Amino acid sequence: MANSLKSIADIFERKLFRIPDYQRGYSWELKQLNDFWDDLGRLMDGKYHYTGLLTIRKVDLRDDDKFGEWKKDKWLIESGFEPYYIVDGQQRLTTIILFIRAILEKLKDDEMLAYNRKESIEEKYIKRATESLKSYIFGYEYNDPSNRFLIANIFGDSSEVYREPMTVYTVNLQNAFAFFQEKLKHMHHGELDKLFKKLTLRLQFNLYEIEDELDEFVVFETTNNRGKPLSKLELLKNRLIFLTTILDNDNTGQQKELFETQRSDLRLQINDAWRKIYEYLGKNEKNLLDDDEFLRNHFYLYYGYDTDTAASYDKILLDEKFTSKDALQGKLGIKDIEKFTDSIGKSAKQWFRVNNPEHSSAHFSIAEVDWLLKIQRQNFKPFFSCLTVLLLKKTENDLFLKIIKEMERYYFLVFDLSKRRSNTGVSYFYQRAHAIWRDKKSGLHLLNDLKERIENPTIGHDFSLKRFKSRVLEDLFNNTDGVKDGYYGWSALSYVLFEYELHLQGREDSKVDWRKNKNTIEHIYPKNPKDKCWEEPFQGFSIEERRYLLNSIGNLLMLSRSKNSAQRNYCFAYKRVHEKNGKKEGYVYGSFSEIEVSEYKEWNAQAILERGLKIFAFIEKRWKITLGDINQKKDLLYLKFLESKEKEDV
Repeated sequence: MANSLKSIADIFERKLFRIPDYQRGYSWELKQLNDFWDDLGRLMDGKYHYTGLLTIRKVDLRDDDKFGEWKKDKWLIESGFEPYYIVDGQQRLTTIILFIRAILEKLKDDEMLAYNRKESIEEKYIKRATESLKSYIFGYEYNDPSNRFLIANIFGDSSEVYREPMTVYTVNLQNAFAFFQEKLKHMHHGELDKLFKKLTLRLQFNLYEIEDELDEFVVFETTNNRGKPLSKLELLKNRLIFLTTILDNDNTGQQKELFETQRSDLRLQINDAWRKIYEYLGKNEKNLLDDDEFLRNHFYLYYGYDTDTAASYDKILLDEKFTSKDALQGKLGIKDIEKFTDSIGKSAKQWFRVNNPEHSSAHFSIAEVDWLLKIQRQNFKPFFSCLTVLLLKKTENDLFLKIIKEMERYYFLVFDLSKRRSNTGVSYFYQRAHAIWRDKKSGLHLLNDLKERIENPTIGHDFSLKRFKSRVLEDLFNNTDGVKDGYYGWSALSYVLFEYELHLQGREDSKVDWRKNKNTIEHIYPKNPKDKCWEEPFQGFSIEERRYLLNSIGNLLMLSRSKNSAQRNYCFAYKRVHEKNGKKEGYVYGSFSEIEVSEYKEWNAQAILERGLKIFAFIEKRWKITLGDINQKKDLLYLKFLESKEKEDV
């Protein structure tokens, strides 16, 4: 067992390195890359930098099965190269290889670095080849998508073409390589030579070699906190593959040959499932899905949800469900791991679809996309689990759409209007998803549950209009903490005004995009009405009454694009339409909501009331509720005082 400080040049002396199948792919992102770059920059000439532990295990190729995994490299191994698996330290080692490759890309064929020809450097760190044979010095196992991407897109092998979907890991490889290409873009040869020497000679690793394959898995789990910590999903993959190496045949009664075949197939199944998982988690580069959120939701589907233990799902998986003890005692067998692996692999695709409804490979109808986007904006996590299992169970399209619509309505009425606590219904809907998973309940049951929890007092009555009224009267307009923003402080304001915009839009092209965050809420009657044009429409109102008018929902407008804060104080006529830099601007050319407001000849208290009642009428129709008669609505708008003002005018 070797244990000593070594440079990269020493470590790569006639060795082949592979990242084994149980390990995660390349996970470093911009933060880690910048830290690495800064460490190199601070490394003074003649000094050394301790880079950390590198744990490796030499592969015993006397085992025919093992040689099967290295068969493409047999010629190089027989020429004196030694094959190793990287147990810990692969992120840093991969980063260094990407860096070296980026440096080599800058060199001409006849140039040298650290007194080594470009060809010699490539042969030591990247590839060895003859006329008919070829081996890569560093990489992943051959069936890993990251390996094919590394060879084709990083090492530039023109005979290889990467045609598979991008994963989180291949995206990270691509981004890291581009990071170094950008850093090196304007460097001259002397700077490249200096960097290469730092990389290969002055970074020092504590090289630690282990001999036992089983120790390899233990080391991997116990050293995962260096660099970027492993996700729970990555740890689980390692655990499952480890269990395939210790499953006990004595408890199965099967012939040894059949058992070994099943065990080998199980390892392939685990690798294939995780390959699919990471393909889908990273399929949309603009919306990379979190490993552990996916694993947590699958756990709730597969095992159910318990409020007391929900946060400990990872410990339950590793310390209770998939343990070495149970595998050795025969309490956990091949079928158990197969069943779990099959389920988590299949659920990844549906999890991706639910979280990326607009993606070309999600294959939803236009109506389903529209409503799933609303569910995304509301972001109630148990519904994502419910939708995932509904897709897994191949729920009919009509029923699926009805459920999405009812989910959206439930969230708005329960959380936005009733202001229930954020954990309302969490346990119930996670458990409902589990029941559908186990075929004990159906999508139709879920649809009825959603309706009953809103409308049936004996079931729980999560919705309460009374709570909304008290929220408006007590919290939004008359709270005691000094902040009295009215509807401007309502957490659901953006959602409601966006839905109102969609209502006005109808079949026209959208002028407002929720995702771009350019939409702002403007007070039509401004916070600081300094111009004289605002005096006449609002004369006779007290300071407090003006505040009620200012923050009533009818005075709040969703803009198609943000406007200069100073412009918001301008007169209504200017806001409606004006010329700026030779171009006409204003509400007339804005969102559909702006266009609607631009149709008013003047903006006063009556206009604010009228538009507020319009929005309330929309809310009633859109979410199938009744806010009360016109007097009750005036109360909710906090504009009841206008009645007395009208009488005074008469």
